[in-house]
Parts: sequence; structure tokens; C-alpha cells
Amino acid sequence: FFFQAEDGIRDAQESRGLGDVYKRQGTNRVLQENYSLLQRIFQSYSENNEYITLSNAEKLIEDLDIDIDEEQYKKCFCYSKMPVLQDNPSDDLFKQLNFVEFLEFIVRIANSTFEENEDLQVEQRVEEFMKLLKYTDAGAALQVETH
Repeated sequence: FFFQAEDGIRDAQESRGLGDVYKRQGTNRVLQENYSLLQRIFQSYSENNEYITLSNAEKLIEDLDIDIDEEQYKKCFCYSKMPVLQDNPSDDLFKQLNFVEFLEFIVRIANSTFEENEDLQVEQRVEEFMKLLKYTDAGAALQVETH
């Protein structure tokens, strides 16, 4: 199964767990409803508004003050990287996320943050995470700009 991603063709891989969670209908709706907030957060934490590095992602996690261990958020970061079919991929390619990959990272972090609440579906976990983004230091300054 292949589909066109923003920057190339991506191979669906079972080992990635959630894989393409941002494309699921319910999750996609939540991301669309919060798109401008997510864009502003991406721009705020990104390098030249182009990509998020692992250290940028670590800063976001710290600012959110969520209960997730380092190993887990690093896995979320790595699993969010879209493998693009290229002849000679560089190591640097896997050290940063573009905006689409950042969306998958957000969904993976949301899922990990609320994994203990087994009654919540992925979509509901993302909705809860969006509340965190809106009402924590990471999102507070960005929210002021919209009101």
C-alpha cells in the first residue's frame, strides 16, 4: 500500500504502530479544527519554519510539562518521520520533521500521553492534547495573538 505524501511516496509499515494517524477521519477533523494553532506552534519551535528537530521537540515537551518519559517521546519523534523513497537518504533527513510529520508527532505524543486511559479513542486523546496545547505556556502566548 502506497500513498502520496507531502514530500514523496510513503510505504505503510506495520511496525510503526499508529502509522498515518493524522489521516484517520476523526483525528484529521481534530487536527483541522486546530490547524492554525498547530501551524503557529510548529513555526514557534521550528528551524526557519521548515522543520522541527529532536531538540525542538524536547523543548515543546518540556514547555507542555506533560508526563512522558524521554524514551517514549523520542520514539514518537522517530516513528513520525516519513520514510521517503530516495536513492541516497542522508542521516540528517531523519533528524528533523516537516509540518506533516509534525502532525503525526503531535498525534503520537497525544496517544502516549493519554495511553493509560484505555477508554479514550485516538481522536479523543488528540482532543485532550489540543486542550493542553491551548492552555499551557507552549500555546498561551500563541493564543493571545488570535483573540
